[in-house]
Amino acid sequence: MRGKLLVFGLYSAGIAVVLVFGWVATFSSGEESEAPTPTSSPLLIPTAPLPPLLAAHPALTIPLTTLEDTPTALQRWGRGTVVVLLWASWCEVCVGELDELAQAAAQMSPRVTFVVVNRAEPLETTKEVKQKIELAQKGRTENLVFLSDPRDALFGSFQGRGMPLIVVLRDGKEVARFERFADEEEIRAVVGAL
Repeated sequence: MRGKLLVFGLYSAGIAVVLVFGWVATFSSGEESEAPTPTSSPLLIPTAPLPPLLAAHPALTIPLTTLEDTPTALQRWGRGTVVVLLWASWCEVCVGELDELAQAAAQMSPRVTFVVVNRAEPLETTKEVKQKIELAQKGRTENLVFLSDPRDALFGSFQGRGMPLIVVLRDGKEVARFERFADEEEIRAVVGAL
């Protein structure tokens, strides 16, 4: 018991010495200054800017193409909330997810941007699937941004493990993801909570 009290006493004394030393070092410069207050303690003021908690996602700069074969990247939509779906025509669940995203986009655009990126298939394949979705949705795909990833680099950058892969970005930072089918209500609930 004495040993624990001795350690606690030394620990408390060490904190007191650090506090006093910090206070003396702050006010021994010869300049007049205000007396310290609990909110202006020299130990609580950072000496350098704090780094951001989350950096922008590296996937934002990966080269993508529009359906017109124009180069672009996700950083074009870097501000605000962006829902990104990575899909392929051979993935039936992914094609079904396009329907769900079209419905969610009809409710949430323009506040939220919905970007659907095909994984390395020819642009013609992407255009054909888009036409099928437009028929199924009665033309309600105008709120989906269709892109292609010719090198299939985006999936790896997002460290995807399954498809469909839906990544929700807020100001360029990943804030949520689905690596499975998610219906319209689930997507709206997650994005709406941001």
